[in-house]
Amino acid sequence: AATAGAVAVRLSVEGMTCGACATRVSRALRKADARVTDVAVNTVTDTATFRCPANARADVARKAAAAITKAGYRAREAAAAAPRDAGESNKDVARVRFACAGFVCASCPPRAARA
Repeated sequence: AATAGAVAVRLSVEGMTCGACATRVSRALRKADARVTDVAVNTVTDTATFRCPANARADVARKAAAAITKAGYRAREAAAAAPRDAGESNKDVARVRFACAGFVCASCPPRAARA
């Protein structure tokens, strides 16, 4: 349940490869500041999200990133996607699909995507 007056914070986390990594990052976030709530960590997208009071956002985000770094990962606040102009098209974007085999765990797809 979302807390009234809370905002979502999204951090990019580098170095996570498995569920144990996600658990470690999640624990680090919960211990970083008592105002951190609704923690979610995703190893596929290399992100950690949480909620905190709007008036403490900068302080809590800084503490959260420091806690993740102390846990052995690299963390920074995720950049928000830039809004697209209404007239902008995707004419210069190509979509490519690859057939992949041999993925044996959740770490494989992100590693392939970064390759």
